[in-house]
Amino acid sequence: MSSKYSKSSLSKLNGNMNIDLIRLELYSIVTDVFLSREYFNRNSDIVAFIHAINYQYADYLFKSRTLLLARILRDINKAEKNELLLIMRNLQFLLFTDIEPDNKTKDRKTKNYVDSIMEQFKRGSEDE
Repeated sequence: MSSKYSKSSLSKLNGNMNIDLIRLELYSIVTDVFLSREYFNRNSDIVAFIHAINYQYADYLFKSRTLLLARILRDINKAEKNELLLIMRNLQFLLFTDIEPDNKTKDRKTKNYVDSIMEQFKRGSEDE
């Protein structure tokens, strides 16, 4: 899935909907967000989100995204409407606010062999 789908389906959710519909949409959105590295580059970044939705998990769960995802999906399955709405609001805040990219991992620009050859044998002048 893409973040575009998650954003559009999250924007369609509201508190007046059937609780089962909210739960079903949250399954897919949470799965997409947690497995993607777009919003949480490192597993340790997920801790703040988990605390914001008032859940407490053991440290070993944060070592594996799949274990953490399984646990949060189980909690969404058991959640009451007010808990689901809290998760929905925090996801909206996460998805619809601008996130600054992590400079340590995103700014790696490697040149390949073809780029180095093209730099050595440029054609034309710099003015063109």
